[in-house]
Amino acid sequence: DRQRAQTIEETLAVFSAPARVVEINRGPTITQFGVEPDFIESRGRRTRVRVGKIAALADDLALAMAATRIRIEAPVPGKGYVGIEVPNEEIALVRGRK
Repeated sequence: DRQRAQTIEETLAVFSAPARVVEINRGPTITQFGVEPDFIESRGRRTRVRVGKIAALADDLALAMAATRIRIEAPVPGKGYVGIEVPNEEIALVRGRK
């Protein structure tokens, strides 16, 4: 998961949308990466990367992660970051109680 988080950070940086992965939540079928947008310098001012810019890079992120598709939840309710949901390579079985 840490390697996949690094791939997300590097891909966003290449497209001038620097961000840091601040949280990783692994589920049975998907992993959600909490991504906090960083600041960029433009015309002598520091501004935060727009959430829309990260959302627009969904296809590029899917290509970099070798995923069929990813889902971007912007912003995650109750949190201060953008959620990027990537399908897991192996689906885990979840057992229910009797």
